[in-house]
Amino acid sequence: MKKYSAFKKILLLIIIILLIIMIFYTSTKKETNYDYIFKGENSDWIVELFINRDTDNQITMVTNFTYKKNLSNLLNKKIILCIKTPYDSTTLTYNYSKLNDIPKKFTSTSISKNSANMLININNSITAHIEINGLLEKFELKPLKK
Repeated sequence: MKKYSAFKKILLLIIIILLIIMIFYTSTKKETNYDYIFKGENSDWIVELFINRDTDNQITMVTNFTYKKNLSNLLNKKIILCIKTPYDSTTLTYNYSKLNDIPKKFTSTSISKNSANMLININNSITAHIEINGLLEKFELKPLKK
């Protein structure tokens, strides 16, 4: 029978503990179930809007802008990403000088605590406005879920 050194025993114990933690984390990870999901796209972008209203009438909006093409097309350009709803608009502005800094997906989360009067309706017009160096593209987001 082989004898293991104290170092190998401790290393094995650490690996086992890390595996247990990883299994526990992945099995208890809670996925957010959104009340409303809107999505739209054009030849360059995919835009998603996730909306959730909690029991205190607080509204959380998560916006994802995903660029479909080569990220070098965005290098050294002023990028303005905007979602417009009848009640709110979210605008993100970027300018990247290094290619490695440009994300494939631009994400924004906003929380509104005073949203009692905000009525969310899947028939509302929600549009994405994407402006790159002054060139504006607009397209509508369609509801995927209620």
